[in-house]
Amino acid sequence: MNNLSKGMIAGMCAALLTGVLDQLLHGSGGLGGVDVFSLTMLVSRPVIGVETTAPAWLTCAAIGAVLYGSTFALLFNRLPGQAAVWRGIVFALAIWLGLMLVIMPATGAGAFGLNIGYGTPWLTFGTHVFFGIALGAMYRRLKPARLQDHR
Repeated sequence: MNNLSKGMIAGMCAALLTGVLDQLLHGSGGLGGVDVFSLTMLVSRPVIGVETTAPAWLTCAAIGAVLYGSTFALLFNRLPGQAAVWRGIVFALAIWLGLMLVIMPATGAGAFGLNIGYGTPWLTFGTHVFFGIALGAMYRRLKPARLQDHR
C-alpha cells in the first residue's frame, strides 16, 4: 500500500472518529449546544432537499479521506515537527484556520462562526486538534517504517 492510500485511510478514520466525538458533544450539550458536525448539512440540505445526517457522515468520510488524508500524506515531510501526531495537529489547525476565515464567512456564519455562537471557534478548535491527533496516530500506525523516509 502506498503512502497516499495510507493517508486516505488515516484521514477517513480520523474524520469519522471526529464526527463521533462531535455527536457525543452535541448530545451532551457540547459547548453552547453548537453542533459543528451538522455544519455540512448547511451545504447538503439545499442540494438534496432532505434534512438528514447521512449526507453529513458521507461528506465527512469523503473529505477526510480524499482531501485531508491525501493532502496530509503529500505534505507530511514538509510539516514541522518529528512526531506524526504533532504533524497531524499542525495540519489540522491549518485546516481550522481556513475553515474559520473562508468557509464560515462564505456560509453566512461569519468569521470564526461567531454568528452561530460564541462557543463555535472553541469547539471547532478542539475537534480539529482531536482530528489532528487521530490523523497523525493512524498514519503512524499504518506506516510503521521510519517516517522520515516518507516519499
